[in-house]
Amino acid sequence: MDRCGVVIVGSGLAGMTAAYRLTKAGRRVTVLEAGPVLGGRTSSWVEGGMPVDSGLHKFLGIYRALPALLRDVGMDPHAILSWEDAVQIHVPDEPVHAYFRAAPVHKPVRTLLTALGNNRIVPPLAKLALTYMGAGGLRECAAHPLELDGQNVYDYARRSGVSEWVCRRLLAAVTQGVLFMPPEEFSAYAVFAPVLEGLKSGMTFRVGAFKGGMTDVMIRPIASAVEKLGGRVRTNARVTRLAVESGRVVGVEVGDEKIPADHVVLAVALKPAQELIRAALPDYSWFAPMLSLGTLSAVTVQMELDGPALPSDHTNFSTGALCCFAEQSRTTFTHARGRLSVILSRPGSSSTWSPGRSWSGRSRRRGASGCTWRAASRTTGWCDTRMISTPCGPGRRSCGRRRRRRCRGLAWRGTTRSSRGSPAWKARSCPASGRPRPSPDRVGACHPPV
Repeated sequence: MDRCGVVIVGSGLAGMTAAYRLTKAGRRVTVLEAGPVLGGRTSSWVEGGMPVDSGLHKFLGIYRALPALLRDVGMDPHAILSWEDAVQIHVPDEPVHAYFRAAPVHKPVRTLLTALGNNRIVPPLAKLALTYMGAGGLRECAAHPLELDGQNVYDYARRSGVSEWVCRRLLAAVTQGVLFMPPEEFSAYAVFAPVLEGLKSGMTFRVGAFKGGMTDVMIRPIASAVEKLGGRVRTNARVTRLAVESGRVVGVEVGDEKIPADHVVLAVALKPAQELIRAALPDYSWFAPMLSLGTLSAVTVQMELDGPALPSDHTNFSTGALCCFAEQSRTTFTHARGRLSVILSRPGSSSTWSPGRSWSGRSRRRGASGCTWRAASRTTGWCDTRMISTPCGPGRRSCGRRRRRRCRGLAWRGTTRSSRGSPAWKARSCPASGRPRPSPDRVGACHPPV
């Protein structure tokens, strides 16, 4: 094979951005994607007849580089976005729910009113402490970002006078929903840096959802621009090894195929990047910090329902294992009558799922009613779960009432109590589906096919 100027491993947003910038600069670029579809962690595909996204993706109004890239390839960012401009917070085991508008420029009055309200989760004195914390954090973020990055947001909040009650409810819900981590492990810099960037840009903070799967609305148009500039984009091309000569990377291997290159860019998730580097360059100490990093565990579950599970498509954060969820039938998956996407955090420690592994299920049609359900799940990062237990139903108060939502063959019931006393979602068989009921002490046992 002819020598490539640059081989880019991975077709996610990072890989495709690098490919576009390099091809525009006149380099000969080849993008290698291991999977059958482009996008990596920003991909979408059809699984068992059901459109599936790689996660619950949102777009923030403070972004600058991504909109510039989209406009550069000939896309209008607003044409692929539906602005929600709100988030909701839920606390399992407590009747505490909060709704916050998040658009200080586009919806200033509503944003201010929700900030001044929601006293059940943020009492008035706690708002003063959070204001003091925010002012100090922004000042330190601008003056000493590296020092701030060495502090977790929980300790920073407590030193600023924020109560334990607010930390365990508001801060924990946000950090777990954004990056699947408790506030004790979440960098204070990672909290204040986006806010500081928003202030620099005129506080244009907003929350938007994509109008379609990520591969269709974003990645494929960028790939088309790369190909028009002379670049090559290949799928089903898993890089198995970095080719090294005299201590220098000179290309990659895709199975038995060797692809020589002047430069190689790794634009993949942390785990596969570590595996490639360990195998090819085990003695380079420069890589030691990266190779020592751990990965996050999370599972994305997506369900098509007979109707919307939630009254709006706003993003929801929770302090339980069901850390982030949203209805998407009005924004991303408009073909479905109901579409619930859920991210489960810290799901367990007894499984062998691989990163990016996905599975889907569909019940057998029976009777004239043809009652069906469809669900798909995908691991994020290095997931280690075999059984998923969701501690609370989204948007349901833990007050003992039971509400049902038919899931095309399954009736999902919220706010019932498990044997350990925590709220749980339980599945009960519909007559048409013929599926057995699970035992009352176990919830949502999910096993990928082998």
